[in-house]
Amino acid sequence: MSDYVFHDPDRGEEIERRKLAAERRLKEREGQRFWERCLADPIGRKEIWRLLSDLNTFETRFPISPVGMPDGAAIWFAHGRKDFGQTFWKFLIRASREGTLAMMDEHDPAFAPEPIDEPNAQSEDE
Repeated sequence: MSDYVFHDPDRGEEIERRKLAAERRLKEREGQRFWERCLADPIGRKEIWRLLSDLNTFETRFPISPVGMPDGAAIWFAHGRKDFGQTFWKFLIRASREGTLAMMDEHDPAFAPEPIDEPNAQSEDE
């Protein structure tokens, strides 16, 4: 009987590949939980909204030069910021749809509740 032990290199590669995949899934879950916690917290939602606003995520800007002409480089820079903001926005929706919608309800003027007209309310002129 020989002292030779059968070694399958493919098996070692498979184990290493599975280990790396498990580590990647763990990091993804940790990231997912982080964004869920941020969007579950009112201060987190406010700060994320501020970041999205600073990136001009929901508006288009066409910066002009000091002489009043469109500034091509600044326009492309603004477009890049907006594009990143929109990519981040979509990421947040996938991370926590409920938290993202709560953030919109709290901070986006388009989602502000309509004022309620009270029929018995008297005007100040009367």
